[in-house]
Amino acid sequence: MESLSLAAPNRVPQGTVSYGSPSDDCLVPAIPKPDFHALGIEIARQRLTRGWSLDKLGDASQLSRKTIINIEQGHKTPTIASVHALAHALGIPLENLIAKVCIRHTE
Repeated sequence: MESLSLAAPNRVPQGTVSYGSPSDDCLVPAIPKPDFHALGIEIARQRLTRGWSLDKLGDASQLSRKTIINIEQGHKTPTIASVHALAHALGIPLENLIAKVCIRHTE
């Protein structure tokens, strides 16, 4: 018969994730959630700075008006292909848009 251990479970420090068995001692920082709302705000800001309507950005990016609305309002997690299309349509580097998902992460 196996014995049941009543020892306290191993605790993982807050802000880290444990991989492997407890004896592996492999702790890595937890990955913060991406801020897609900040990305949407930046896309809307870039669009409005140019005086573009949703339809104009949709035509330039070949994305539907509904998709752009959902991305701008943070209701939809955009695909990398959508962000790529928006960056090209707006004439800004892709990395400038992608950086917005990490804007509130602490070092």
